[in-house]
Amino acid sequence: MPTDSTLKRLHAFTLIELMIAIAIAAILLSLAAPSFQDMIIRSRIETLQDRFANAVITARTEASSRGQTLWICPLKADGEPAYEDGDCDGDWADGWAVFALDADNDPQLVARFLNPHAYPATLKLASNNAAVTHLRFSASGFPVNGQASIFALCNSGTAATHARGVMVEPSGRIAMTQGTESIHKAYFHQAGENGSRDAQGSAKSLSCS
Repeated sequence: MPTDSTLKRLHAFTLIELMIAIAIAAILLSLAAPSFQDMIIRSRIETLQDRFANAVITARTEASSRGQTLWICPLKADGEPAYEDGDCDGDWADGWAVFALDADNDPQLVARFLNPHAYPATLKLASNNAAVTHLRFSASGFPVNGQASIFALCNSGTAATHARGVMVEPSGRIAMTQGTESIHKAYFHQAGENGSRDAQGSAKSLSCS
């Protein structure tokens, strides 16, 4: 009959077996790490996409309820709206704010949306890719500039691997988009001469440059 010590030896791992198991685990972890990191980045950017969409909804709702113009501007490094003398000069990577102007034309914060990981972001006109420093919504809830704009978020630099976007139509309606070969390829096309969307127009790609 086997003794207790014999049973213990039968159930034990040798040093070589343990080293092999650790090596296999390390290989599996190294293969899974990039996918896991991509999942984290994608989740963070999608959260920011939702935040900008919420900013647009908040600005339109508050503009209608208050009966005054509401602004969306980038934040400054100190977390305040980057507004000065009727325009905004900030980096969307710092986040953005919804605010109204008081009688002295000073920003009165309504909501602040942070971009804690400073992912690159741009706001451009859909028609010509011209940079836009801010969005304003009239008391009727429509963009004051009367044009469609695209807010784009990327994962690093100008890379569009996990690009996400929010398109703000002239009506104020928003559309969520993703990637460089996805829905926006069929949706972000040039406006025709009468202001309608021309299905044969050139597609718009998300860009953070």
